[in-house]
Amino acid sequence: MFQTTDTISAIATPPGEGGIGIVRVSGKQALPIARRLFTPLPQRLQSHRTYVGSVIDPSTGELTDAYDVIAPWEGPVEWQDPHPAIQVSGDVAYVTEPAANSVHAVDLTTGEAVASTELDVTPNEIAPAAGRKII
Repeated sequence: MFQTTDTISAIATPPGEGGIGIVRVSGKQALPIARRLFTPLPQRLQSHRTYVGSVIDPSTGELTDAYDVIAPWEGPVEWQDPHPAIQVSGDVAYVTEPAANSVHAVDLTTGEAVASTELDVTPNEIAPAAGRKII
């Protein structure tokens, strides 16, 4: 039976195909579990925050997959200042790179950047848009 002191995890990724997985972990053992399976994590984690990193194989310590798309970056001083953003549609991830005024499309099955474009402005956010042909 579930106790409020239990450590739990849950898949938080929407149903369907995609290249990104989101897992929520909470409870007393959440941090030790996350540190064993996910890297990098800061020394002090804050509640209700998203941390970007890689999943590691606990038996080997090796990364399961990693795709270098943009240059390393540090979080902005102000939360609303430009920072990399990502949106995934099927097997393609769209990644903004504010430092280069660019957006990249990455095939998540191969890790290849299949398209990149330089913008006249600095990207700060990205939102998917779907459309359909109307006759």
